[in-house]
Amino acid sequence: MASYLYLDLLVNGAAVHRFELQVGRQKVGRSAECPVRLLDTTVSSVHALLTVIENPLHPHFLDVLLTDMNSTNGTWKDGQRIAQVRLMLGDTFRCGDAELMLNGADGAMTTQTEFAVRPGE
Repeated sequence: MASYLYLDLLVNGAAVHRFELQVGRQKVGRSAECPVRLLDTTVSSVHALLTVIENPLHPHFLDVLLTDMNSTNGTWKDGQRIAQVRLMLGDTFRCGDAELMLNGADGAMTTQTEFAVRPGE
């Protein structure tokens, strides 16, 4: 499956690195085992988990869940420490001090009622 979703690592609001997301689970952390590897001392070895799944009600949509993996410095969205949250395109979150933004390729869409991402056709 082609990648339609990306995580951008932000520094001072500007994207400095892009990680492609695929359907399935992707670990976020400092460890080399993490597809989203963040070389930041405030990030735990396995800090968070991103789960990208097909929406069962709308097979052409993807849901993106962000789960904290009991990290030391927390996973934060909208100024609040989270255990798990659904993400929409354009959402930013922090793992420790590292700021990331969920983005999509041209044609990717979100709906506020379903918190889903639709791959381009």
